[in-house]
Amino acid sequence: PRGRILMGVVDETATLGPNQVFIQCTRNPRDTDDTYSGCLVGERRFTVLGRVAIAKNPCMHPGDIRVLEAVQSPALSPFRWDVIVFPAVGPRPITNMCSGSD
Repeated sequence: PRGRILMGVVDETATLGPNQVFIQCTRNPRDTDDTYSGCLVGERRFTVLGRVAIAKNPCMHPGDIRVLEAVQSPALSPFRWDVIVFPAVGPRPITNMCSGSD
């Protein structure tokens, strides 16, 4: 029930560090605030914080799953839809490590 399918985009603001992501989702109106424990909750959206496991769909190999740190970023909070923002810095793009995606 806490899983989501998200649109992945790159951090054009360069505020995220390696192995950090920004995840923001729309709230389900029927959910209570307890549903989003460990998240920053707004009126219509919530921001995920802490360790998260991500995978591209379909996930071809268990090694394609990545454990990353979800952080708050005011520069990225204007997104209005379910999104995961990947960093533009680091030795190799995180999206490339997930099932060879680009």
